[in-house]
Amino acid sequence: MADITKVLIDDHQRVKRLLTSYEQSPWRLDLALAVCEELTVHSTIEEEIFYPALRDAVDEKLADDSEDEHAEIAEIAAAVEDMEPGDPDLERTMRMLRAALTRHLDKEENVIFPKANLALKADMIDLGRLAFARRQEFMLAKAGAAGGPSLSMGTANVGWRTRGIKSATANLGW
Repeated sequence: MADITKVLIDDHQRVKRLLTSYEQSPWRLDLALAVCEELTVHSTIEEEIFYPALRDAVDEKLADDSEDEHAEIAEIAAAVEDMEPGDPDLERTMRMLRAALTRHLDKEENVIFPKANLALKADMIDLGRLAFARRQEFMLAKAGAAGGPSLSMGTANVGWRTRGIKSATANLGW
């Protein structure tokens, strides 16, 4: 079972891959929306599971600042979600999203996660299990609403792959 920072870094990689896919076809609103959907899932997991533990064990201000960054990213993502296909502002808005996201992910991976790994050492696996379970809830809800698995949300590697969607399988080290 992976610890929570490994789960969250895997999320970061998934978002980066989606952004790269979008940037190869910057007119595709569906790819931009997939980025926003993944960010919503990731942010929710962090805010529900990781940041409360971070706040208690490491640094309340660091958790608060991270939540403020999430709010900025969510505001930009909401602008994307309000767009229609062919919107001329899509590329500019997605560049803003990437810039805000890059700053946030760098801070998490280089400052927050190392501190959490030290302070939360005994709880990292349990937090990872909670994060994994929460992601599964999102995936099941999305699959139920769409009639099948979501391509954007990925599938955790638990020894199987979803039928026909091999590229959506994320290896979380489990």
